[in-house]
Amino acid sequence: MSLGYLYLALQVTASVIFGHIINWSGRRRSNLVAVATINYFFATLVSYLANVSGRQFALGPEILLPGIVGGVSYALSFFFYGQAIRRLGVSVATTAMRLATLPAVLASVFYWQEQLSLLQFSGIALALLALPLLTSHPGDKSVKLIGPTWVWLLSIFVVGSGGPLAAKAFQETSIPEAKPLLLTVWFAAALLCCLIALVSQRVLPRWRDFPPGLVLGALNVLINLLLLGALERLPGAVVFPVSSAGGVLLATVSSAFLWRERLGRVALSGVAISVIALVLINSQ
Repeated sequence: MSLGYLYLALQVTASVIFGHIINWSGRRRSNLVAVATINYFFATLVSYLANVSGRQFALGPEILLPGIVGGVSYALSFFFYGQAIRRLGVSVATTAMRLATLPAVLASVFYWQEQLSLLQFSGIALALLALPLLTSHPGDKSVKLIGPTWVWLLSIFVVGSGGPLAAKAFQETSIPEAKPLLLTVWFAAALLCCLIALVSQRVLPRWRDFPPGLVLGALNVLINLLLLGALERLPGAVVFPVSSAGGVLLATVSSAFLWRERLGRVALSGVAISVIALVLINSQ
């Protein structure tokens, strides 16, 4: 196995562990906003240290705008993802989150004038079919959430799309060496959103919030570094389909063992269709 495939396998694993840690923190009654705040504080600190130790770049709009959009998207996604995990489980929530790459693909076609292949068009159609199937999963009725299941999955899909869109916009700037600075702005924007939410709740992080928060912050940085390492050694046509589809598959299988999650036939069909859709959407 080449080093690129090792990075890719570790990146998929780390991204799935991220969802399991959120689920674990919810089960131990940690405050989700406090956990997110600690997570993004640690991620911001590590990204800043990586930025100051490398080549320096000016903080222009080509970095500031995608950083802010991506950070706000991350903060909102964390909340909706965490709540959906509590009600629907890691597998269904992760699948909806992975499908949030679809708006970035559509923006590439209509805004950046990229060509859409027949396979990618088929993947988009399958993704639109998969989302309604996922809403058939009844989830844990003991967890009280406002609104029906489809509202939460659609919310994950909408707010989660900001990250891929911001990443695509940054990619178009042709300054990939500035990614440590981008991540610093990105995580700082997410941290600011979480701090505002924390102040509005008038609560302080408790000791039980720190272990999951610090682990998630480390995973946040690690996932990005592993993705960069994989992209340096493997083509994007390999990295992105494997990362997206592999994440959904691993989340589904591991959730069955760790949390005893059981999906009905319709929801399981939605997951299977999502895997195929993600492979096709990310094909070139």
